[in-house]
Amino acid sequence: MNPIVWHRLTRYLLTGDVIALGILAGRVLRVIQLDHVHIMGRSLGDTDPALDKLRARVQDLHTRFAQPADLDLLRSTFPHHARMYAERMQQGDQCLLVEGGSKPVAFTWLKPHPDVVIAEIGCRVKLPPQGVWGYDTFVLPKARLAGAFVVLMCELLAELRRRGASSVFGTITHTNRESFHSHQRLGYGIALTLSRVQLPGLCLYRILPSGDRARCSVSTRGAPEIPIAAPRGEKLGGQDTALAGRTAGPGPS
Repeated sequence: MNPIVWHRLTRYLLTGDVIALGILAGRVLRVIQLDHVHIMGRSLGDTDPALDKLRARVQDLHTRFAQPADLDLLRSTFPHHARMYAERMQQGDQCLLVEGGSKPVAFTWLKPHPDVVIAEIGCRVKLPPQGVWGYDTFVLPKARLAGAFVVLMCELLAELRRRGASSVFGTITHTNRESFHSHQRLGYGIALTLSRVQLPGLCLYRILPSGDRARCSVSTRGAPEIPIAAPRGEKLGGQDTALAGRTAGPGPS
């Protein structure tokens, strides 16, 4: 690659100038893919009375963990990743369901492993001790104003505390603002922001830890490993007291 182009490419990555990066990619480079995600996290050290109060307002929804016998139900209700559900369970991942009556209206998945590959951006993250990875959170549109997301997250946090987990993390694409703000209202914060420029035979990563300077990483093969620091504890803000009735909840993150 031309040294001048390389210098401009890494500079745009470090400064986060996505527009300039896109223009450069379109004019000079044969870019295969450009991705940008937030890794959000939440401490599990203390319970949050405000969040518990929101959960108590929603009485007609309950949660349970899905079993292999529920696979057909999962596939028909949440078809967006239907082919992956059996494999996830075989790998030990768990699915937490929210149900209204006997019908699922929301779910999220847990990966209780310290090393996690983020498929959508092609890298591996190293969680802090007792950290848990949550992914593929989805709330059916009809349940997004009925408090399903609040119920899902409250029960998830309570279950992880019972298991002795210290924190929970997950990815949200930068375009999914609804999911980003829904998680933020429930105490999640940005632990890390990752950008990837995928070129033929080469991937460039911009890694921006919360409160730190951005750095670049180059990968020619395999998935680079990126450590994640434990999140600071955050409480639910006073502006969210009506959250149980307002939070729409995310689509697939």
